[in-house]
Amino acid sequence: MISSIKLIAFKAVDNLEIAQHIYDEHKKRLAEFNITTITSSCASWLTNPSVYCIYAIDEDRNKILGAIRIHLADPFNCLPIEDALSQFNVNLRPGINKLMQNGMVAESCGLWCTGENIVKKINLSTKLFSFETAICRYLNVQYCFGFGPSHNLDICFKTGFRKHEQFPYPFSYPNEKYQSWVLYKNPISLKDDKEDAKLRILINDPHLVYRSEVDNNSIIIKYELLNFDHCLDPVEYQK
Repeated sequence: MISSIKLIAFKAVDNLEIAQHIYDEHKKRLAEFNITTITSSCASWLTNPSVYCIYAIDEDRNKILGAIRIHLADPFNCLPIEDALSQFNVNLRPGINKLMQNGMVAESCGLWCTGENIVKKINLSTKLFSFETAICRYLNVQYCFGFGPSHNLDICFKTGFRKHEQFPYPFSYPNEKYQSWVLYKNPISLKDDKEDAKLRILINDPHLVYRSEVDNNSIIIKYELLNFDHCLDPVEYQK
């Protein structure tokens, strides 16, 4: 059996129909865990021109299996992590403004995946994170925040995130059941593993396709960037 999974990156305001679908599915996944207050699920990002979406679709069934977002920091809109930490009287904006003096700053947020077997077999969360790193490089993002719960830390660490030194303790967020950590990564520093080797190719060729063998099944993995001509020139990979 051969399956085809495509990961597509686009600017949210360029395709509001897909962006809305990603938003709706994220809300459904959160509701399954009785989570209703997470700031990254706020619908305001749908009209924010500084937001980019990445989603994975099963092409055979035309079904979206998961998604993640990149929010670029700007002077006008708070990052979701800013709104989240403000509940704990933490003002992250001075630090963001300082970082923005040296380059683009972003936040990785809104990760969700369905519970289907194929999602687990291909480690879709990791692929979404890795593709996100490549997109951050396209956008010349120098510093990327994250806000991850303890149960997702292993995936975050494998994809380049580290605990933020200024926040050595977790926050009870989105509720008392979860302990979440302030994280960060430097997207221009890709790890030298097989997945990143493919994504280094993707930086120079936005239509990477390869075949993966999982449990005697062939899965074709495709990557595509939509309407990224307006982005800054990709950063040349440096070892």
